[in-house]
Amino acid sequence: MDRKGISPLVASVLLIAFTLSIAGIMATWSTSFVRGKTSVITSQAECIGSLDVEVKNYQSGVDGSGNAVANVTLMIRNPKSTISLSDILISLEFPTSPFNQTETVKGNHEEC
Repeated sequence: MDRKGISPLVASVLLIAFTLSIAGIMATWSTSFVRGKTSVITSQAECIGSLDVEVKNYQSGVDGSGNAVANVTLMIRNPKSTISLSDILISLEFPTSPFNQTETVKGNHEEC
C-alpha cells in the first residue's frame, strides 16, 4: 500500500499558523482584560484622599459606675465631590485604654 501524508514543510507551516492565531487571540483578550482592570483601579484611586476627616471633639473618662466612656465627634467633608458615601465604617482603637469600639454609620448614598 502506498500511503501518503503531508510533507514536513506543510506540517511546519500549519503548526506555525495555528500557533500565531492562538497568540493573536490571547493578545486581544489580554489587552481588553488589562484595560478593564485599569479603568476599575483608576476609578478607585480617584477616591483616595477625597475625604477630609477632622476630630472636632474628644472626651474620655469614667462614669459613675466605674466604666470607661469616650465621646468622639468627627467632621467628614467631601470637598472634591468626587465620591458619594454609602456606608462609613468607623473603628476606634485606643491601645493604652480599655476603649475599643467599632460602629457602622449607614447613609442613603451610592458607593464611589
